[in-house]
Amino acid sequence: MLVSGCASFRPALDQQALLGGTRIPTTEQTIEGVTLSIEEFATPPKSKLAFDSEVASSGVVPLLIRIENKTSSNLKIPSEAVKVYIENQPLSRLTGAKAATEAATREYVGKAVGWTVLAGPFAILAWPGTIIGSAIHTRNVNSRIIQHFETLEFTGSIARPNQPVGGLVYYQIPADTKLLQNIAETKAIQNLRVELTATGEQEAQSVRFDVPLPSLNLLPPAN
Repeated sequence: MLVSGCASFRPALDQQALLGGTRIPTTEQTIEGVTLSIEEFATPPKSKLAFDSEVASSGVVPLLIRIENKTSSNLKIPSEAVKVYIENQPLSRLTGAKAATEAATREYVGKAVGWTVLAGPFAILAWPGTIIGSAIHTRNVNSRIIQHFETLEFTGSIARPNQPVGGLVYYQIPADTKLLQNIAETKAIQNLRVELTATGEQEAQSVRFDVPLPSLNLLPPAN
């Protein structure tokens, strides 16, 4: 009864579905034989698919990037080569573990007590075993959440000819700015753009992208 009543982490999209190259991007740009595709996962429906949680409500903006190199040279793309802005304000990069902690694992914090209450009179008989079992379950779920975020994270790569690379990058909207207040009021992320620089073996071969994204509606879908 305890296990069946506990919360779980069940994202609908796994690593293969997200990174397999079959996704339809939100936007893409091609420069000199190099294509940058970007898919947002901040809007509630897509966030739920990828993370089983609405991460934007915690100020986290996840973007799936994919680089396809059709040139004859290798292109180096370190993680710091990806920069994200909202209304020309730079956002801070989050590691996969930090993004998970900020946006997803918090939903499970403190639920050990909640699950015990839901167990009704059986909780009294099982005390403190119910609390211990719930706490262990919470830690296990949180560990899986962090692993999921980290597995999908883009940590830098070399884009070789005809070998696409990509992953999710996570950025945080500063909590102490008018920017977050404006997003809360409009229920949308507007003027979001991504800068990415792919560095070639020679400086002249470097490619710089500056890609705007459409407005992202943060309202939950109507039932």
